[in-house]
Amino acid sequence: MRKQGTVVRWDPAKAFGFIRSEQTAADIFFHIKDFSGHQPPGEGLPVTFQEIHVGGKGPRALSVEPLRNEVKAPFETPKA
Repeated sequence: MRKQGTVVRWDPAKAFGFIRSEQTAADIFFHIKDFSGHQPPGEGLPVTFQEIHVGGKGPRALSVEPLRNEVKAPFETPKA
């Protein structure tokens, strides 16, 4: 199941960061190799991801993608 969160820390020199999600108590680690986006991630970026737990190191995010906005129908102005 995919989860949603926000990038709260990003270290471009080390190519990793952390995501905060209401669905997980701890911040979730992710590496640039697990991120698929047109631009590098940055703090404040809303994302979706899959969470795994590996060897007592805490949660890790895989398949991290920028959150895509849903396409909504065009707004119609009411006729007077």
